[in-house]
Amino acid sequence: MVARTRCTIEGTIAGGVDIWTTSFYGGSSQGYSTSDLNDFAVNLDTAWQTYVWNNAPGGILNAFAPTVDYVRVTVRDINASGVTDRVASAGPLVPILGTAEGLSLPSECAEVVSLISDHAGGRGRGRMYLPALAASQLGTAGTIYVDAVNGIADQFEAFFENLNADVLMPGAVSVYSGVDDVLREVVQIKVGNIFDSQRRRRNSIIESYVTRAIG
Repeated sequence: MVARTRCTIEGTIAGGVDIWTTSFYGGSSQGYSTSDLNDFAVNLDTAWQTYVWNNAPGGILNAFAPTVDYVRVTVRDINASGVTDRVASAGPLVPILGTAEGLSLPSECAEVVSLISDHAGGRGRGRMYLPALAASQLGTAGTIYVDAVNGIADQFEAFFENLNADVLMPGAVSVYSGVDDVLREVVQIKVGNIFDSQRRRRNSIIESYVTRAIG
């Protein structure tokens, strides 16, 4: 297997009841010292807060309710046997909450950032699922407002370009296919105006039922 680095961003949803995570890959960090790996985790956290999870005009925080937050990034150094050798994490001193007014969409709802390489087909693509947007980000047609879509696309573009310019970034921002065991560099991102769903994100949210007897 190819050695690779998995970069994961995580936080909580539903006021801390469950978690959200989203990931992408970089090249091998097998030759990194533990100090270098820790420094890269710090750089990843800094880039995420600087370019994505912030309150700048059009910032992504304005698209999420305060029941959604960002907690940390985690970097996993995965060897050629597919085993994680080392893990490094970094994050803010306290979770950073969304700032949109109103309620969040159900926890299963997710805006998606599609990662596209120059390889056609599923092996050359990846998906980053963001947490549920605030309900205020949906128009009457049920689609996500164009300002929110453009803001997310612009911020992820700046985020990835900053990482690719970071001397500690292992390789480049990439997608990984376990089918052919290949890392492929991301050359384009795509953000749509219809949310997707991740049912697993409600695993820790207890559902209650109401029943009625018939007949």
